[in-house]
Amino acid sequence: MSDKQYQSFKQFYPFYLSQHRNAVCRALHYLGSVLVLMMLAYATYSQQYLLLWILAVIGDWVMLFDFLTGKKHH
Repeated sequence: MSDKQYQSFKQFYPFYLSQHRNAVCRALHYLGSVLVLMMLAYATYSQQYLLLWILAVIGDWVMLFDFLTGKKHH
């Protein structure tokens, strides 16, 4: 991880991209984003707002698998 303090998104984005070059890592981020958006849409549409806690669970699992692959940082 970098301890560098970025002053703008433009400065940060190249570092972010360098940390997500691995195809597995990108796939996990895509899958997690899609699952969160689908669950958000379903909970809102069905008015079952208690399901919103699942958003954090999905995010945690994707983050865990991303960490366990260990291929994120080159």
